[in-house]
Amino acid sequence: HDLEGWDGADTDAVKLADGHQLTMLSRGKNLSIVHQDEFRDFELTAEVRMPSDDYNAGIGFRCQVQANGKPKGYQCEVAEQESGMLYAIASGGWVWPKGEQQRAEFFARSGEAFRSGKWNHLRIKAEGDSLQIWVNGILVTDIEDDRHRSGRIALQHHGKGGVHRYRNVLIRRLNE
Repeated sequence: HDLEGWDGADTDAVKLADGHQLTMLSRGKNLSIVHQDEFRDFELTAEVRMPSDDYNAGIGFRCQVQANGKPKGYQCEVAEQESGMLYAIASGGWVWPKGEQQRAEFFARSGEAFRSGKWNHLRIKAEGDSLQIWVNGILVTDIEDDRHRSGRIALQHHGKGGVHRYRNVLIRRLNE
């Protein structure tokens, strides 16, 4: 319900509307706002809404902020039917799916889970090496990967397309 604790949120590209909805719009430059706290094992839920143009964004997690100010860690894609795919920012590219066979498996799992032009519920659970992502209640990513063990949460706008919206972002630590 506020931007306290989010580094990078003091730009004109990030606004809080209606007391609970975060809007991001960046032109030509990838923009991330990064939470000040670090998380190892956690569950994050958020609602996202994006324009239906050629556009993507994401929710970064277990991120370290590099010297150039950009995050390095995992990112849950928020990109229409590719929402819920897992990317390793600045550390290897696609984690899931990799290649055409895994992409086919991903789309078979996700089906029409993402609803274009509407609010969509994402759930990300990271516990040890286990990484799971749900899109509107459908488990679309369920893998093990150990390249990032802890870090910060980042909300991203890729620098093209229209306004991206986040609301009801909740982070719950696990095993503490």
